[in-house]
Amino acid sequence: MADAVPYLAFDGNAAEAMAFYNSVFGGELITMTFGESPMESPAAIEDKLMHSDLWVDDFRLFACDDPEGAADTKIGNPSICVVDDDEAKLDGWFKTLSEGSEIILPFDKQFWGDTFGMLKDKYGVRWMFNANTAHSTAADG
Repeated sequence: MADAVPYLAFDGNAAEAMAFYNSVFGGELITMTFGESPMESPAAIEDKLMHSDLWVDDFRLFACDDPEGAADTKIGNPSICVVDDDEAKLDGWFKTLSEGSEIILPFDKQFWGDTFGMLKDKYGVRWMFNANTAHSTAADG
């Protein structure tokens, strides 16, 4: 099975953002700076992240610092949606990620039966959390 992994491009603060996400979600964070890679890179970006990979349970998140400016993308406003049956886990992640963020919709029971919330974090990344409470209840009953 193929996986689609969100790949975030930052303008110089990818290490800070990924360390924050690692503190929120836990898991294992693997990083490589431009200076650590075998590629030739300008001295000004040697300490910037060429690639990072955060492994958390069943999802992954990639990020880098983009010296070419792709962090200023024109593709709209994508969001990362985290879906799980464990409402307590998602609630904890939502609350921790909320630090310094803009809450768009509090993590709460929604009209379709699931528990759902949205926020824009302090790095400008939009997150959605959906606890499949309606689906798991229907399947159990």
